[in-house]
Amino acid sequence: MRRAARNACLLVSSFGLWLLFAPPTFAGEVDWPALVQKPYEHLKAPELGLRPLKTATKAEWDRDRQRIKNAWQERLGTAPAVPDELDIKIEKTEKLDGYTRQLLSFHSEGDDRIAALAGSLATIYACAR
Repeated sequence: MRRAARNACLLVSSFGLWLLFAPPTFAGEVDWPALVQKPYEHLKAPELGLRPLKTATKAEWDRDRQRIKNAWQERLGTAPAVPDELDIKIEKTEKLDGYTRQLLSFHSEGDDRIAALAGSLATIYACAR
């Protein structure tokens, strides 16, 4: 085991020395700050059609707000309907030392259900009274 560890250390340290002293293999100089700090500068941003707001009155803001909302809904699609009820179901209950843990699930969208854990600390409430 010691020999394997020693060989691994030698391999890592020799690779590190090679990285420090090896001559660069690329042709020409690279402007690393420009490459790292502005990697997408040469790419063109897509035009979304959203112009800056210049509103002075509440009526102008209400008009622009509706225009912005319509533009975003056109791009994102309409939001799913909010369910009338969450239809919470207690899937499992565990009484543990000093607390109760419950696995709950509730309706989110379509046939989907989201699971969650909930706990209550009975002993803390009893001692606090």
